[in-house]
Order: sequence, then structure tokens, then C-alpha cells
Amino acid sequence: MFGYKHPKVMRFMALLMRCLKDCMEYKHDQLNMDMNSFLLLKNELSLSFLRNMDNIVATVKAAIKLYATQEETSRKDLEA
Repeated sequence: MFGYKHPKVMRFMALLMRCLKDCMEYKHDQLNMDMNSFLLLKNELSLSFLRNMDNIVATVKAAIKLYATQEETSRKDLEA
């Protein structure tokens, strides 16, 4: 689910559904508390995802490719 292989993903999805339910039932105080928990768990899952070596390599490759593309574009602009 979302590229994560982490046991907390199901809790993430449950909190997402709970936030939607709170929103639909106009429980704004409960929604604020659930959103805080949801965001903390999202950050934790993101860090876990990035610590995985395969994901780090793919992220670095993508960043290098974007940087190289931007450099090539700026070089073409200077040459033109």
C-alpha cells in the first residue's frame, strides 16, 4: 500500500477513515486530535520508507535526473 511494507500502514488507513468520519459528523474537536495523530504517523511512515535502501537509491537517482535535466535546460537557454 503506497509503496510501504510497514505494519503501521493499516493504522494509517484507519486514522484516515476516522478523520473522514469526524469531518462528516461535524466533530471538529475530535477531528483536530485525529488529524494530529494522522500527521505524526504519516511522518513516521515516510521516514521508514526513506530508510529502506532501495527507496533511497531510487530517490537519489530521481533527484540526480531532475537536476541534470534542469542544468541541461539552463545551458540550452544560455546557448540560444
